[in-house]
Amino acid sequence: MKLSLVLIAAIGCVPFLLIACGSTPATASTPRDQARAAILTIAEGVKTGDAVCAEAALALKKADLAKGCADAYDDARSALLAAEAGVDAWDNGARGEVACASSKALAAVVDIENLLAANGVEVPAVVTDAVKLGQVFLPLCAAGDGGSDG
Repeated sequence: MKLSLVLIAAIGCVPFLLIACGSTPATASTPRDQARAAILTIAEGVKTGDAVCAEAALALKKADLAKGCADAYDDARSALLAAEAGVDAWDNGARGEVACASSKALAAVVDIENLLAANGVEVPAVVTDAVKLGQVFLPLCAAGDGGSDG
């Protein structure tokens, strides 16, 4: 009986020992990893912002809010898909395409953020975080790097 308690206690301590011994979570270490992490954060902001926007549009009975949210979501979705494809093709020189697609997704998240704020709806923290993180792409998207289409 005592042996089983010792084994249970020892097994239960393993996660704490790993943390105490300096094990750190994986971090985005390469520019490609950082780009993917930023895109995932923006995507989470889009998803959450769209859900809150849709709920607010229903609660406030505002068709224009629903349309604005849907339009922003559509813009963000297509831009995020392009950014994801760019990350997948990173080694083939798609860095500029990732930056430009991500900046377009950022613009859509900002639209959602503005629509929520203009309608008195609290903007979720993940949306605000996505906007802040996404702004790193703005200076990376220049003409000639995949951003010449507007």
